[in-house]
Amino acid sequence: MSVGFSTHGCWGSLPEIKALEVEDRGNPWFDDEGMDLESMEGIWVTLDPKKAIWYLFPATDFDSEEYRKAQENPEAHLSQVDLTGAFEVLKDGDGGFLYIREKQLGEKQISKEVKKDVE
Repeated sequence: MSVGFSTHGCWGSLPEIKALEVEDRGNPWFDDEGMDLESMEGIWVTLDPKKAIWYLFPATDFDSEEYRKAQENPEAHLSQVDLTGAFEVLKDGDGGFLYIREKQLGEKQISKEVKKDVE
């Protein structure tokens, strides 16, 4: 099993991630032409848990005792993410990678049920 480490551990809507990255942050995006973004989900992870810790702290806290303790046992502060069936599409240059996959069946069913209730 391939795993990554995340500060939150939740897969998110790929269109929402794209809007955040491109529109809000002005970051580059991958070539998603021909891809149904609505059927995909994504998550930013690091492959090394020590690299994920700095995403939890503001830069002003990098010299703090709390930060040093988190570096000693990073897995205790992070979510481990199963990347089976997902593939990398972006790198952030700081050890972060955006992985995407097809939405999981259970999540598709929940979305359909919510739409039925709304209609």
